[in-house]
Amino acid sequence: MSNSLLKIQVQTLPTLPGVYQYFDVNETIIYIGKAKNLKKRVSSYFTKTHDSGKTKVLVKKIAQIKHIVVETETDALLLENNLIKKYRPRYNVLLKDDKSYPWICIKNERFPRVFQTRRLLKDGSEYFGPYTSVKTVYTLLDLVRGLYQLRTCKFDLSQEKIESGKYIFDVQTPSETIKNIEFHLPGNHNVMNALAALAMADVYGVSLETIKERLSTFKGVKRRFSYKIKTDNLVLIDDYAHHPTEINAVENSIREMYPDEKVLVVFQPHLFSRTRDFIDDFANAISKFDEVLLLDIYPAREEPIPNVNSEWLLSKIKTKKKKLVQKNNVLKDIKNSSAKVVAMLGAGDIGVLINEVTNQLLKNQENED
Repeated sequence: MSNSLLKIQVQTLPTLPGVYQYFDVNETIIYIGKAKNLKKRVSSYFTKTHDSGKTKVLVKKIAQIKHIVVETETDALLLENNLIKKYRPRYNVLLKDDKSYPWICIKNERFPRVFQTRRLLKDGSEYFGPYTSVKTVYTLLDLVRGLYQLRTCKFDLSQEKIESGKYIFDVQTPSETIKNIEFHLPGNHNVMNALAALAMADVYGVSLETIKERLSTFKGVKRRFSYKIKTDNLVLIDDYAHHPTEINAVENSIREMYPDEKVLVVFQPHLFSRTRDFIDDFANAISKFDEVLLLDIYPAREEPIPNVNSEWLLSKIKTKKKKLVQKNNVLKDIKNSSAKVVAMLGAGDIGVLINEVTNQLLKNQENED
């Protein structure tokens, strides 16, 4: 195409957003670009001096111009991205214009992570996008993470790596990798604590093999996700959790270990003032369990507060199978439940009650055997 015809093409371009394509004499696409104003952008290639030698060569090779008009600049960005991926024009690669826009990925994992990425892998994961603004991506991620408690760690949490209530994972230190660490405390928060302890021990010169051995034998502290019974038919867990954040952590840990099992929680609220101040948070946390047995509030050092009681809390819990229960009926209600996993939570005398429940359940199992 002659320079005069090329000039006419440029002059007749619309002043709208869109994508432009440069072709050489062989009718091969050599460059694809996007513009808020097609006429202004394309004209700039022919009306100003370019410092880049590659750009000067590109302009000399342009024999024909084609364009696609779109409604918005965002549409132009996305169309440009897709066309570059499809045709891979020589000068987009040379000029490093082969951009990739961010996507939101829901990873194809047993416990899926949700994160921003620019790489689309054919691994069964779900991808949403692309987005033209990274800020938009992070705003959406913050919204999702505010609504749902999602896994963020990169540990391999496949079924093979969660066995008999323990994690098996590798850790990369600044100097080497520790393979197949066994850790018996459930929950991502406990794994994070273990990593912090590992890092400190490593800094202070403890051998990695010693660290690995100590982590594998650490059973945790009393009444923190303590297994009282752990059989094929029943799992009974004791935990000191008496704040909504702690209850959420226990529930998350149970779901990691027993994702397909029904879970019953026996909860004893601790203090009238705490129940009053965090009533909605307590209700939301407890509502995540499949069945709920709610004991009276343990007063400890406090006098009762008018209208602050377990009945009020129960009314806010959304779980369908829920009831108030007295301590002398807890054992009966546990036995009548179809839940395989039972968690007894609280900082009051439920710590004594669980020992009585454990002893009786073990006796019943012995009699059945």
